[in-house]
Amino acid sequence: MPQQASNTGQLKLQISNRLEELPRLQQAVNAFLQERAAAPTVLFTTNLVLEEIITNIIKYGYTDQEPHTITITLEPSTQCLKIRVADDGREFNPLSAAPPDTSLDLAHRPIGGLGIHLVRHMVNALCYQRQANQNVLEMTIDLPA
Repeated sequence: MPQQASNTGQLKLQISNRLEELPRLQQAVNAFLQERAAAPTVLFTTNLVLEEIITNIIKYGYTDQEPHTITITLEPSTQCLKIRVADDGREFNPLSAAPPDTSLDLAHRPIGGLGIHLVRHMVNALCYQRQANQNVLEMTIDLPA
């Protein structure tokens, strides 16, 4: 998995659209955030939201079996961590996904659909754009004071 850390303190990773890439992504994210003494809650939240978003992209974003590149950028500041995920899958705005009906009994709920709901509640800001035939999802996690 190619990875680059720029002089500005951001981490940019490119992974292929295979679930087998998730553990290596997690290792790189953990190393980057631990070097910056990120709080355990920030590590947990970052890994969880990335796993949910990347898994959805890999499972549902592509109409072919060809290799594709997913680019993940982490950019910490003193107040927050900005996470950017870009992919060339079919257009999908996760902000337009209807929230799941959590009032239903577990036996009557459809399987799936909770990942995006979970991400919405774990990050402080979420923004989607379609740019140059790419889905670009930006998430912000506030850092503890």
